[in-house]
Amino acid sequence: MGMDTKPVLRATGVTALDLHDWIVHDEKVHGIIQERLPDPLLLKTQACDSAEEFWKELHKILEAPNVSSAFYIFSGTFQCSLGW
Repeated sequence: MGMDTKPVLRATGVTALDLHDWIVHDEKVHGIIQERLPDPLLLKTQACDSAEEFWKELHKILEAPNVSSAFYIFSGTFQCSLGW
């Protein structure tokens, strides 16, 4: 699982097709990640535009030392899994 950065058209050897392929792949990955997250995490990451940005934000949220934040996230996960 790589962290490919968005290609820049001005870069040597990057074509419009390369950029299009990257965008399609990024949108697919972004969608896969969103489908598997509980609602509390989706709310906290809804402003992310790319899969890379989304992944970094998730990492930042889940690595936070704030106990109340962790409790909120995991209680929401538990509630979503039970359908409450």
